Amino acid sequence: RADKPNVANYASEPKGVSFLAGAAAAWLSRTGKVGTLFGTEGAGYWQWVASYMAGARHVRPEVEVLYEFLPVYSPTSEQGEAAAAKQYDAGVDVIMAHLDLGDRGIFAAARQRGKYALGFNGERSLDPDHIPFDVTRHLEVSVYDAIKRVVEVKFEAGVTVWGMERGQYALEFSSPPHPLVTPDFLKRVEALKADLNAGKFGALPPKREDIESFLKAQATKS
Repeated sequence: RADKPNVANYASEPKGVSFLAGAAAAWLSRTGKVGTLFGTEGAGYWQWVASYMAGARHVRPEVEVLYEFLPVYSPTSEQGEAAAAKQYDAGVDVIMAHLDLGDRGIFAAARQRGKYALGFNGERSLDPDHIPFDVTRHLEVSVYDAIKRVVEVKFEAGVTVWGMERGQYALEFSSPPHPLVTPDFLKRVEALKADLNAGKFGALPPKREDIESFLKAQATKS
């Protein structure tokens, strides 16, 4: 981030799409256990994990969510496979992958055990049978907006934060969709996405300690 009068900063807000991914994973799960794996622990990654956990438990309060932060930012495929194997062998049947190169190890573990993983940025093409859909970040949305502002002489310095509601993130499905991605499943995903984009849930939890209070607040609304 640069605080200069001729610099526009664009930041991504991942909590909405991660909440949606957590809900979708919980809907897909047959065991009632879902998981996620990330690289080095930090506030940025906790946004993803906390909202994923909240989304899963919002739609299935009884679901158990396992998570692990690996000790390196971009783990190897072998490290990813070992971490995923622990979760799958503990009963998890859907893992949201976010390990960069380590994702290939997650997919290998899923394939070996007949389980599933959620890919990132087009990874579903690596194993369409075991990756029902992807969580995708569309950086081109910010790039287009930045160029458009300059062309239209509407440039503004400062920070612009966009999330799923502006198309910065999305869940993306293959065509034809994976067998688990039924019309009813897609309808539930679209309905929850619309509620999230409309701000129905208010501020989503950025940290683990915020999850319980968030879920209690949502329960009082229903």
